[in-house]
Amino acid sequence: MKPRAVIDSNVLVASRKSRSGASHRLLSDYFQHPGAWDWMISTAVLLEYEEQLSRLRVPRPDIEIFLDDLAASAVPVRIPFRLRPFLHDPDDDFIAELAVASGAGVIVTFNTRNFRMARLLGIRIETPAEFLYSLNVP
Repeated sequence: MKPRAVIDSNVLVASRKSRSGASHRLLSDYFQHPGAWDWMISTAVLLEYEEQLSRLRVPRPDIEIFLDDLAASAVPVRIPFRLRPFLHDPDDDFIAELAVASGAGVIVTFNTRNFRMARLLGIRIETPAEFLYSLNVP
């Protein structure tokens, strides 16, 4: 079974800020090697991605192209339940809910401390570099 991951929006932000970091490599790997791993998405996550990219002043057409490409390639998940409040930061609860509902084995984020409680649900919390390593991507 191929890996399933939920990607926190801070990974997208880091990817836009630096083309030399693990975040950019992770997103590039996803689109260059389709099918190597599943990116799990929900409506709430797509809206969060859109908001964060807009804050970076990414041009609207670039945001739309990215979100369209992601929506066409990622695995959409309907979340039929709420875990809230579960995490220390309630703004992160929808990420944990997506991970549980989708059966994702990992949440990829830079805020690993914020998701410590998700480990109780059997979800690994990894940075982009850690997730790339687990995928055997140099």
